Order: sequence, then C-alpha cells, then structure tokens
Amino acid sequence: MITTTNELGPVDALFLSQGLEMGNEPVERNVQKIWTAKKDGQLIGAATLGLREGHWVVDGIAVLPEHRTKGLGSQLLDHVLEEAKRRGVDTIWLVAKSPVFFEKEGFTYTDAEHAPAVFGCSDCDIRDIDCHPRWMQKSLTSDKE
Repeated sequence: MITTTNELGPVDALFLSQGLEMGNEPVERNVQKIWTAKKDGQLIGAATLGLREGHWVVDGIAVLPEHRTKGLGSQLLDHVLEEAKRRGVDTIWLVAKSPVFFEKEGFTYTDAEHAPAVFGCSDCDIRDIDCHPRWMQKSLTSDKE
C-alpha cells in the first residue's frame, strides 16, 4: 500500500541503498511530497516530488530488487505525476539511472544543455565514472483532463 509521509531520512537511505548516485556537488532539494510503499512494516519503495529553482522534478524513486517488475515503481511514479498535474505542472524532469523504465512511462530523452541545471550533475566528481546520467522530461499538459 502506498502512503505519504514527511520522513525523508528513511527514504533517502533507501535511495542510497539502491544506488541513486550522489556526488560532491551540493544541490538544494525542496521535496514537496513523499510516497512510500511498505510490506510487513519494511520500506520497499519510495518516490519524491521536488521543486528546484522553479522546475518540478522526480527527486527520487526506488524499489527494492525483490519487489521490482510487479508494477510498484509505476504506481509510485503515477502518484508523483498525479500530484504534479494537480499542482498545474506542465513539464516534469528527472535524471534517470534506469532510463528504459521512464521511457516506458512516457518520458523522453533530452541532453544536459536543454535540461534545467538543477540536478547537480555538471561538475559532479562521479559523473561518467560511477554515474552515467540520462536527462529526461515528460509533458503533463497533454495528459490533463
């Protein structure tokens, strides 16, 4: 079951444990909403919606490996996108570790030069070493009812 929370610490711990890269470049995070999925009291997945310098972002999303391919990641992302639409967001951005997942969810690739410079990748010490970022975006305007 997916619920909201205000506790970012356990969610960030999940993100780090699942390899969401965080290098040396400080990025001011402005997390707007957090969703979690738990099974038997254990955090098994989470997603966050963020606002960075006026740009809405999927700030993070992760699911434990043993719970993947069951639709949980898509459900978490749906919550993020629905909240973004509710807030009137036209375009949402992300840097993808698993770009194929996001491509299946309707995101399109863009290059770093056309993406907002809010992800902290430009001078990161692990870019193209341990982290190979793919900038992606999704228009939410065409999905509005």
